[in-house]
Amino acid sequence: RIRRPPTPPRRPSRQHAKNGPGLRQLRAWASLWAFGTPILASIEDGKTAMTNVKSALARFWSAADLLEDYERPTSNAPATPEHLALFEAAIGDPLPPDARDFFQAHDSISAMDVHNGYSIGGSAILTRSVSRGDFPTKIDSWSVFPIGSDGGGNAFLATVAEGGPVWKWRHDVGLSVWLAGSLAEFFGRLADDVRAFADGETDWDFMAG
Repeated sequence: RIRRPPTPPRRPSRQHAKNGPGLRQLRAWASLWAFGTPILASIEDGKTAMTNVKSALARFWSAADLLEDYERPTSNAPATPEHLALFEAAIGDPLPPDARDFFQAHDSISAMDVHNGYSIGGSAILTRSVSRGDFPTKIDSWSVFPIGSDGGGNAFLATVAEGGPVWKWRHDVGLSVWLAGSLAEFFGRLADDVRAFADGETDWDFMAG
C-alpha cells in the first residue's frame, strides 16, 4: 500500500492573511458603481447615505492598511486656503465641493508603489501644471482640471461642475478615457485598486497605467 504524503496547507494570499476581502467581494463592490450615479452605502441602522469623497477616502485608507509598510501610500496635511485660491485662479473657476472635500482632508496622496503609481492632489504642483497648459481644459462640453496623475504621466481630470465625471488623459496619444461618474466614485475606484493590488490580482483593470 502506497502512503501519500499529507497535502500541505494552502498558503493564504497576502490579503486573506490580513482578513481582507477577496476577489468576489471586490467584484461585488465594483458592481455598485453606476455611471454618473453616487453609490448608496448601507449602514447598521438600516438607513442609507450617499457615498461622498470623505467616505470614499476612508475606504481608501482601510484598503491601504492591507499593504506592506513599504507600499503604503503617504499623505500631506490639508491644503491651505491660499494654495486653493491660487489653484482656483489658475483654473478660472471655483473648485467643486467634492474636490474641496479632498483638499480639506489632504493636500496630496502619493501611492507610487501601488501598481503603476498614483499621485493625487498637490495643489501647488497642479497650479503650475495648469498655468503651463500641461493638460486639456475641455473634454467634450465639460470644463476640466487635473486632480492628479499616474506613474506614467497620464493625468486624472475632474470636472469644474459639481458631480461630473473623471477621465484619464493619456499623454502619449492625447486621448481621454472615462474613469468614473464623480470624484467620489473615482476615489472609490482608487480604494478598489489598492485592495486588488494588495490581493495580488493580476487581471484587475487598474486606473493607473
